[in-house]
Amino acid sequence: MTSRRNVIATRRLRRSCAVVVGSLVLLGACSSDGTSPLEGVGVTVPADGGGAEPAPEPEPEPAPEPEPEPEPEPEPEPEPEPAPEPEQPPAETPDEGESDGGLTSEQWFAIILIALAGFALIAGLVAYASRRSGKQQAEQSASRRSAGEIVGLSRWLADQGSIDVLRSTDVQQLELAWQTVRTRAVDLENRCQALANSAEHANLSEALRTLSINVAGLRGALETSVQLRKDPKASEMEQLIAESTNTVSQRRQEVQSATDALSYAMA
Repeated sequence: MTSRRNVIATRRLRRSCAVVVGSLVLLGACSSDGTSPLEGVGVTVPADGGGAEPAPEPEPEPAPEPEPEPEPEPEPEPEPEPAPEPEQPPAETPDEGESDGGLTSEQWFAIILIALAGFALIAGLVAYASRRSGKQQAEQSASRRSAGEIVGLSRWLADQGSIDVLRSTDVQQLELAWQTVRTRAVDLENRCQALANSAEHANLSEALRTLSINVAGLRGALETSVQLRKDPKASEMEQLIAESTNTVSQRRQEVQSATDALSYAMA
C-alpha cells in the first residue's frame, strides 16, 4: 500500500515540473520580440503539462476490508417452566382388618396359630422324651431290682436250699424240702431267661443265661439224689448216693460262680 502511494506522488511531481518548464519557455519567447508567440494561435495546454507522458490512471485503492460485524448476542433462552409437581395421592387409611405392619388380622391370626402349633409340638416332643427317659429309667430300675432278686435267690439255692435237701433223712422232710427247692429253682431259671432277653448289656444277658443253665444243672443233680435216697433199696445203693452227693456239691459251686459273675455284670 505505501509503495503505490509513493509512485502516485512521484508522477504528480513530474507533471508539475513539466508545467513549470513550459511556462518558463513561453515567458522567455515573449520577452525577446515583444510579441507573444501564442497570439492568434490557440494553444491548448494539456492537463498533464504538455510533453510529459500521460500519467497512468491511478489504480483504484483497494477497498478497505469490511470490519466483521459483531455477532449478535444470543438471546437468552427462556427458562423452562418448572414441571408441575405430581399430586400426591391421598394416604390410604388401613382397612379395619389391616394392622400397622401391613398384615391383615387374618394373617396375624394364622401366624399365631402356627406359633402355637410349633410350641405344642415342641412341648409334645419334650414330654415324649421325658416319658421315654422315665420309662427307660423305670425299666432299668426294674431290671436291676429283678437281677438283685435273682442273685439273692440263687445264693439261697446254692447254700441253704441245697443243704436242706442233702441233710433231710426222713422221707417226708426230704420230699417237702425238695418240692420247695424245685419250685424256686424252676422260677429262678425262668426269670433268668426273661431278664436275659431284655437286658441292656450283652455281658448282663450272658451272665443271666449262664446262671439259668447252672441252676438247671443243680436242680437235676438234687432230683437224682432225692430219687436214690427215697428208693426202698437205698441201703444197697450207698455208692450211687455218695456219687450223687458229690455231683450236687459240684453243681452248687458252679451256681455260686455264676452268681458272682452276675453280680459283677450288674455293677
